Amino acid sequence: GYAKKLSSEVILFPSLSTDRFSLQPNFRWIIANKPGQLNVGALGRYLLNADHTLGMGAWWSQGLAIVGLDYAFKNLFIGVSYDINTSQENQRTATEITVGYRKTLGKK
Repeated sequence: GYAKKLSSEVILFPSLSTDRFSLQPNFRWIIANKPGQLNVGALGRYLLNADHTLGMGAWWSQGLAIVGLDYAFKNLFIGVSYDINTSQENQRTATEITVGYRKTLGKK
């Protein structure tokens, strides 16, 4: 059977932004199994208007290049990402579709 393990994450993301565009270089350390997993990349977001944004990002993680695209309307979003194999040792690929709700806590 399939048993999902809980994970701990450490995420750091400084942000560069203008009125309509933001770029968030980031790294993410995921501790779910031994050894942990490091994702390094960047996410860009473009504000279409007050309620709509487009996002595009790219990351590298242990022999995979990950590219993603998302669209958000207020707090609702939908995204798609694809993992591209970049090494001979790793033959994994995957497509992920995400639908969700984001809520910002605290001050903006």
